[in-house]
Amino acid sequence: MQEEMEQLDEVENQIVNQFIETCYFDNCLLASEESRKNCYESLKFGYHAFMNSMKTYEEQGLLQALSGKYLPVKLAGDIVENPEILPSGHNLYQFDPRLIPEKTAAERGKIIAENTIAQYYEEFGNYPASTGIVLWGFENSRTQGETIGQILHYLGVRVQASKGSFKPNYEIIPIKELGRPRIDVVIYMTGFFRDIFPNVIEDLSDLFLKRARLDESDNNNCLKANTKRIFEQLISQGYEVEEANQLAAARIFGPSEGAYSTRVTSLVGERNWQEEADLAKGYVNDIQYVYGIGSRGKPSSQLLKLHLQAVDLVSQIRSNLELEVIDLDHYYEYFGGFSKAVEVERGRKTPVYISDTTGELVQTEDVKKSIERGVRTRVLNPKWIDGLLAHEQHGTQQILERFENLIGLAATTNKVDSWIFSELNSTYIADEKRREELMKNNRFALHSMMERLLESQTRGYWEATEDEFHQLKEAYLQLEGSIEEKV
Repeated sequence: MQEEMEQLDEVENQIVNQFIETCYFDNCLLASEESRKNCYESLKFGYHAFMNSMKTYEEQGLLQALSGKYLPVKLAGDIVENPEILPSGHNLYQFDPRLIPEKTAAERGKIIAENTIAQYYEEFGNYPASTGIVLWGFENSRTQGETIGQILHYLGVRVQASKGSFKPNYEIIPIKELGRPRIDVVIYMTGFFRDIFPNVIEDLSDLFLKRARLDESDNNNCLKANTKRIFEQLISQGYEVEEANQLAAARIFGPSEGAYSTRVTSLVGERNWQEEADLAKGYVNDIQYVYGIGSRGKPSSQLLKLHLQAVDLVSQIRSNLELEVIDLDHYYEYFGGFSKAVEVERGRKTPVYISDTTGELVQTEDVKKSIERGVRTRVLNPKWIDGLLAHEQHGTQQILERFENLIGLAATTNKVDSWIFSELNSTYIADEKRREELMKNNRFALHSMMERLLESQTRGYWEATEDEFHQLKEAYLQLEGSIEEKV
C-alpha cells in the first residue's frame, strides 16, 4: 500500500509540474478519457488560482483609493475554499446574500442531508419525517449556504444554474428520482441570520408553501402531511382559514425582532434551573417567533410546539476548524436547546447529528462522538492545557468555560458520559501538580471548575465513586479556605 501511494504521489507531482511549465500533461499517465478530462479541468482551475496568487493589486488599489478614484469590488473570503477571490487589492465585500446558496455549497448541503438521512436510517430503519435545523448567520456567510443546501435537499429541491440572475432558481426533484419521501424541516434561525438573509427567508417560505401544495401523497410528502395536520389543529383552536393556511406552512422560527439569543446559556451559566424541562421551556419562549408567509416575528409558542411534536432528528453544521462543540456555549444553546425542546414535546429523546464541513470530505456523526472528540483534543490534552496556562488568569478561565459547556451539553443532549467528568476530575483536581498550576494561574476560576464538577455529580451526570467525591470535596474546601485567607 505504501509503495502504491508513493507511486501515485510521483505521478501527481509529474503531472502538476509539467502543467505549470507547459499548460500540458502527458495523457498516457492516466488510463481513461474521463479521468484525463477531469484532470485537465482541475489542473486548469488550479493553474488559474496559482497564477492569481502570484499577482497583487494591493499597492495599486491603495493609491487608487487615496486618489479618490473608483476601486473595483470583489468578494473576500478564504483563498483555499474560494481561490477566485485572488488576486487581492480590491474593495472587498464579505458575501452577496442574493447568491446564497452558491453552487458548491448546495452540492455539499446535499451530501450533508444524505449523510444525515443515512445515519438516521441505519439507526432506526426508516426515513425521518421531519428534521430540526439550526441556521447560523456567520456559518452560512462562511460556507456560502451549506445549511441552505441541506434544507433544499430534504425538501427534494435543487438549485438550477441561471446566467445573469441575482436570484437562485429552484427545481422540484420528482419523487421517483429522489428515491425517498420529501422530508419536512423545522428551522431555528439566529437573529444575525434574520438580519442579513431576508431574501433567503422569503425564498424558503415560498418553497415551503409550494411544496405543501404539490399533488403528492402524504406518504411521499411529509411536509404536506404535517401541514395538513397542523392546519386542522389550528382550525380547531379557532383560527380563521386564511391565517391557519399560512401558519400551517410556516417553518422558520427565531428570536423576536431585535433579539439575538436565548436564555439557555444564562440559565446554565447562572445554575438557575431545576429540571431539564426548564431549559426547554426557556428555549421555546425565546424562539417562538414565526418568520415568512405573512409573518415577521409573530409569537406563537403553540405553533412551534405543534412542529416540535413531529421532529425526528436535530442537525447542525460545524464549519469552523478552530471550534469543537465543547468550545462554544452557542452549540448547546442552539442544537442542544432544540433537541431538549423536541424531547419535552414528544416525550422521547431525539438524535442529534453534527456535520463537519471543515474539510474536503463532509463527515456526519452523532453528537456524542463530536463531544468526545472535543474532550480528548481539548480538555484532556496536556499540550492544550499547557498552552492555555501560559496565559496568566485567562488560561484557567478558558478551561472553566469548557466545564460549563459540558454541563450545558449534558443537560440538553444527555450525551456526556460519566467517564468524561471522572477524567476531568482526575486531570485537574486529583493531579496535585496540575491543580497547583491552576491555582497559581487563577484560583477563582479553579474554584468554579470544582463547583461545576460538584454540580455534575448533584444533577446526576457524573456517577462519581466515593473516593472521587471525597477527594474533590477535600480539595474544594481546602481551596475555599485559601481564598478566604487571601481576602
